[in-house]
Amino acid sequence: MNIKDLTNTAQVTRGTFYLHYKDKDTFVDNVMFGIINDFFKEIVVYHQLDNDEEKQTPSIVLDKMYRFIGNYPDFFITLLKENDARKYQELLGVKLYELIKEHVQYSETTTIEKVPKELVTGYLVFSILGTASIWIEEGMIYAEHFMATKALKAYRSQLFQEMDLLNFFETEADVPYYQER
Repeated sequence: MNIKDLTNTAQVTRGTFYLHYKDKDTFVDNVMFGIINDFFKEIVVYHQLDNDEEKQTPSIVLDKMYRFIGNYPDFFITLLKENDARKYQELLGVKLYELIKEHVQYSETTTIEKVPKELVTGYLVFSILGTASIWIEEGMIYAEHFMATKALKAYRSQLFQEMDLLNFFETEADVPYYQER
């Protein structure tokens, strides 16, 4: 896609485009970063710990994650298959790791530091993108909740137990209410 295609699709002039974006790459970055931020706003919920409003811990609701993926399938295919997608995959990993650190901040027994950050984020990014890709390519024939419960089983493995992340991922059925940030 070139600038002319973008401006024709958006029904704006090239001048208007260049008022907002330096070039096509800047436009693509803005769109991709925006969708990644929207993704996390949609799928992350915060839970209060020990009846203390100051202690909030995030978790990722997998049903919401698959719902978002189902609404933006082309975006997730792009994240996995496009040549320039690596920087967006890294951004996804950075945001996931920030949430993980926030999730375990009140844990007394956490061993997250014993597992290299790159392994944790790489596993999570590619498990999310890989299952999303397969689900999308198969025509999303499985319900979001089915995908969420199967992913949850993988995320509640011994490795995640070791890192004190068993409750980092959940399904909507796990918690009767959500306290969103």
